Amino acid sequence: MEAALRPGRPDSRALDALASVARERPDNAIERALAAARELLGMELAYLTESTEEEFRFHALDGNAEQFGNPHSDGRIPRRETLCDRMLRGSIGNVIPDVAQAPDALGATGSPGVSAYVGVPVRLEDGTVYGSLCCVSAQATPDLRERDARLLEVLARIIADQIDRERDQRRTLRLRGEASAGQALLAALKARERYTAEHSEAVVELATAVAEKLRLSENELIEVAQVALLHDVGKLGVPEAILQKPGELDAAEWRIMRTHSAIGERVVGSIASLRHLAPAVRAEHERWDGRGYPDGLVGDAIPLASRICLACDAWHAMTSDRPYRDALSPATARLELEHNAGTQFCPDTVAALLGVLDGGSGPVTIASAPPDAPAQPESELRALITVAAAVAAAHRLEDVLEVVAEETCRVVGASSVSISRWEREHNRVQTLINVGELGPDEERFPAQERYDLADYPLAARLLSEGESYVIAGDDYQLGPHDRQLLDALGKGSYIGVPVVFDGRTWGKLETFANVGAMPFTRRHVPFLEAIAGQVGAAIGRAELFSRVNALAYADPLTGLGNRRALDQLLEPA
Repeated sequence: MEAALRPGRPDSRALDALASVARERPDNAIERALAAARELLGMELAYLTESTEEEFRFHALDGNAEQFGNPHSDGRIPRRETLCDRMLRGSIGNVIPDVAQAPDALGATGSPGVSAYVGVPVRLEDGTVYGSLCCVSAQATPDLRERDARLLEVLARIIADQIDRERDQRRTLRLRGEASAGQALLAALKARERYTAEHSEAVVELATAVAEKLRLSENELIEVAQVALLHDVGKLGVPEAILQKPGELDAAEWRIMRTHSAIGERVVGSIASLRHLAPAVRAEHERWDGRGYPDGLVGDAIPLASRICLACDAWHAMTSDRPYRDALSPATARLELEHNAGTQFCPDTVAALLGVLDGGSGPVTIASAPPDAPAQPESELRALITVAAAVAAAHRLEDVLEVVAEETCRVVGASSVSISRWEREHNRVQTLINVGELGPDEERFPAQERYDLADYPLAARLLSEGESYVIAGDDYQLGPHDRQLLDALGKGSYIGVPVVFDGRTWGKLETFANVGAMPFTRRHVPFLEAIAGQVGAAIGRAELFSRVNALAYADPLTGLGNRRALDQLLEPA
């Protein structure tokens, strides 16, 4: 009965549950994903942990933990040398069918009664590891495979998405409080000196555009906007006579004016919801060459938000009329920025600011590579469910391959997808299916499409090493041979992943993207490896049906054809 719950033969209830989680995004998505994971892998306990350097805290679980010594009775266990700790550190693999037979797993703490283990990290949108998603059983489970870890990775992204949403909700409440406090300070500044408040609002708009140009994270972008809003709030402590002086300030007045950075730090730091912004507010007048104030910070020691605000502050000040001088023309102000890049201003920030002023939309300098397309875990999960259902229902490998290729092409946005079998004895590859945009000599189900691996070193390397391979045409580290391959194919990027069956590389799944399309990246690999794992399951299922079919027509003792085989042979006559 448990075999019916293994990947490749999924229980329909588990598939329905997963489809519902992907489609509805319910508040209890984590609990439902854990239940579905346990059923799909046919294991006894599934759990989600949150990790710190010292311990794991159990966030949620599904199944009976009592038989494993109920290690989570107080909600947490010491982290050191647990199976999850070793998995996250990379000292053991993601899949351990029999803990007793895995030397690297022996002696693990916090896992009494665990004989089989599958675990993957749960990685949040900002790249940090939240913890781990794991399934365990009290009995060894020999048929566990790497494809089970690939399935858990997709589920882990669903769970991470839910955790990110919950954190976003809490952050929204926090930001509302911060915004209220910031606007209150700005209102006080506006009541005292209108130009400074309006200048701050203009710097916010420009600094936010620069942050977007640099492709900063959402959290960094919010911080830049907040620092821009508050960068001059310390002027609340500067005498009004200095703020309103119609002419240039003398040396003594400048010394007083420069105290506004430290005053701003104290003002912002005195408000709990804004305290984390205080260092960047203090550093907003630090120069790239270390000749700024108040601390003489140099280069990257200056907070990024401060570097951005300084350049935007200078641009708006130079291009605004003041009582003691006329505004500079945009062309003259631009020359000032360019001239002082690398001395007063961070060069990358100046490049981004000039890009914004020019109306450009591409990345600049420190973010020259295009960002990964945002992950769509629910789309990937639906594809895995569709493929798993096809594996469970189909008796012929060809039927599964068509579903696999179509779903893969749709989800990753490929121009074409190909699945091939490795004919080891002849050192060649046979193409089984092509989908998408096919060339003039390509067929969907080619009957005789074979090629020698000696002529295709990339395919030979992929199959012999059993490792996934990613080529992107805009990768500056791309080798000449790989670039020649893309040019020969007329494609912009490529991913090849091995299809493994019975512990050996059976073939390969390949995806291609056109030149100019969003290039593939390593982010796509876990999904494609999970899909390839389902192909491996389909191969096993097809071979099983082939053997069963053969036995139906053979004598169990002699192996010769039986009466049923004879009847079938004579039937056409």
